[in-house]
Amino acid sequence: MTRECAMTREQQIRAAMKELDGSGRAEIEQALTLIAEERTSYERAEKTKSALNKIASAMHRAQQALERLPPPTREEIGNPPFEHYKAAAIQRKASEKRSRDHTKLIAAREAQCLLLKFGYPDNTTRLDRWYRLAAVLYGDRKANLSWQCRKLKKERKRARSSKLSFLTI
Repeated sequence: MTRECAMTREQQIRAAMKELDGSGRAEIEQALTLIAEERTSYERAEKTKSALNKIASAMHRAQQALERLPPPTREEIGNPPFEHYKAAAIQRKASEKRSRDHTKLIAAREAQCLLLKFGYPDNTTRLDRWYRLAAVLYGDRKANLSWQCRKLKKERKRARSSKLSFLTI
């Protein structure tokens, strides 16, 4: 199921610029492009996973039907590469452990980067600038990205207190 954006790209840019007091159009466009690429990547991965699951299921049914045939007929047909398709579907399931929340996380991270770049604090109160900007970048003003913002805030705090503090934004 494809999620439709509640806002056009231009509406997102204008709303994000409003949150940043009129600055950063190029940076906002760059962030929106990255988020759109992530959303497309997620949707493509979902379609691929679905197709592989259907192939694996069909191959399993074909294998069961083949096993019900008399042995001479089975030998005449031969053994199609059932396991190859099954392995591909299982491998794809294991490698694609993303969700729509991942796109929200990218939007929250981009909002955090924009705020810090333009000198705003990345506070995590519910109606603060970070939440509003993240929701706008995600494409839905009413989207709840509180979990993603809190997660990023904790990551940043942990990175500051570690020996790898040079990695902080």
